[in-house]
Amino acid sequence: MLRPDGKRMFYIHSVDVIKELQSKGIGTKLMEYTLNYVKKENKYYKFFVLTEEDNIKACKLYQKYAKRDEQVLFSNEI
Repeated sequence: MLRPDGKRMFYIHSVDVIKELQSKGIGTKLMEYTLNYVKKENKYYKFFVLTEEDNIKACKLYQKYAKRDEQVLFSNEI
């Protein structure tokens, strides 16, 4: 995703692990692979992924890789 100021962000819109395979480390491996890729590419200044707040497992996973001072979320139902 290219910002108006020219900085690039790596954005993941959706990730799903089927229920039968959850809690087996697949989400962690996907995050680690993706973060390694983003770092190796060396052209993105920020990486982000969205999830629903009631998806507790995903929220915990993403929080392990987040910089707390950079987390900002604004949401509104339409």
